[in-house]
Amino acid sequence: MAENDKKIADLTPEERQNYLAQVKQKLNMPAEADDFEVVVRLVTIIAQQQERYQQLAGATAQAQGEMANRDIESFRDVISSKEEADFWHAQILANRDEALAALGAFRKKLQEVAPKKQPMAVRVAPIVNRVLPGNPAEDEAAQKQARAIANRAAEIQRTTGQQYWASFDQAVRELTK
Repeated sequence: MAENDKKIADLTPEERQNYLAQVKQKLNMPAEADDFEVVVRLVTIIAQQQERYQQLAGATAQAQGEMANRDIESFRDVISSKEEADFWHAQILANRDEALAALGAFRKKLQEVAPKKQPMAVRVAPIVNRVLPGNPAEDEAAQKQARAIANRAAEIQRTTGQQYWASFDQAVRELTK
């Protein structure tokens, strides 16, 4: 910049007038426009360019945000909470390629770790209301002992106030010695 300033400072008055005439021509200004009008026009152009830059920067940021949101949606199987989505949104905006590579690696690991779906075996519930074949005398003795344990458990529960299962365990210990 200082080099250009030297060149402009070294110009003769005639060269300066030619240079200023070229600037006025590029700005579509009449040749008789004074220096103040040229400066005002240049400042106006700079302000317009800055405003245009701000608009483009805003549109770019909005487009990047929308792209990041689409990327987040495509990784919903990996991202499970709002906090994670916010984190990955910021990561995608900071470095999209690396963030998408990391999310892809997470997806791959989840697929490797996830259990493979196997067909469910059909489970048949046993029928509990039928008597199993066996010796009727043994079944009668077992039923008599079961009734005695249940009655003793109820009695222990009534007298001590214990829970039924604690009373049942105590009755089993007492009656199966």
